[in-house]
This record gives sequence, C-alpha cells and structure tokens, in this order.
Amino acid sequence: MLARGCAAKSATQRQAGLFSTTAAAFRVNPELHEEIFGTASLDRAMPDLATMLEIVA
Repeated sequence: MLARGCAAKSATQRQAGLFSTTAAAFRVNPELHEEIFGTASLDRAMPDLATMLEIVA
C-alpha cells in the first residue's frame, strides 16, 4: 500500500487505495492482471523498457 484516500463517509463509499508491485510479482500472479472497478489503483514498477513492453503486450 503506497497511499490511502480519505476515509469513507457513508456505507456507499469506499476508501481509495494505491498499491504497488514488481514486474516479477505481476508476471506470476494472474489476479493482478484482472481489471478492478472502484477506488483502487495498481502501480507496477518496471526495471527497464524491455520488461515494460513485454508486460503491456
């Protein structure tokens, strides 16, 4: 967890979250490939351009 947003103020709201993972962890965990709707974002740290191009392909 890199950051959290403001606390939810009602039962229909959720607290935002920004998460981070490595390229290696992203490759081996298919759950991280799924699209998530809501107040969460995933940052994927890439060691180089070649790795980034491989993962986004």
